[in-house]
Amino acid sequence: MITTATKETRTSHRTPLISERAWTAVKTVLDGRRDPDTIDAGTLRMIDRAINARPGDRDALLMLAIDPTLTAADAMDRVRHPHRPDIVRRDADTLTTQWRNGVADPERARRGIALAKRINKDHSLRLSTIDETGMTVRLSAQALTIAAYLEWWTGDEAAAHADAILAQGEETDNTLAKIITRGIDRGARPHASH
Repeated sequence: MITTATKETRTSHRTPLISERAWTAVKTVLDGRRDPDTIDAGTLRMIDRAINARPGDRDALLMLAIDPTLTAADAMDRVRHPHRPDIVRRDADTLTTQWRNGVADPERARRGIALAKRINKDHSLRLSTIDETGMTVRLSAQALTIAAYLEWWTGDEAAAHADAILAQGEETDNTLAKIITRGIDRGARPHASH
């Protein structure tokens, strides 16, 4: 059994896969001060690799898209210490409040969707292949999951469902994408989308 102290020690040494510069680029897109198409390919790849390697990186990006008070440093801190009680409590409070009351900033969420779609587009362009048997399209499962989550929260259930299904097609054990499709199928909606 892992105690809380042991778990915190083990996670406190997690090395961020996304640089501070990249988190700052993400934050400026979400704040509306930068177009996602202006993020360089290297930064997009770094974000893509990180969100597909560790759910904590994906979740940090989601929290940054949902909570406008968070900073790039907060996102990095969340990745380094995902189980720290104050971070878990902050995330839970943010998600609960915004589920009940609606997304604090729907435009910010839409910018998050645009960023996720940009990450997926870059991933697909880099990794899709064409050979004698046809074309194999590769999608970024976690970028699509981010888009689906934010689409669901902003009331675009059709897009959310489609992106969550695509994400599951790339990664069959994608728990968050399954939660999104099940939530939509069962009529669960964040307050703002009622």
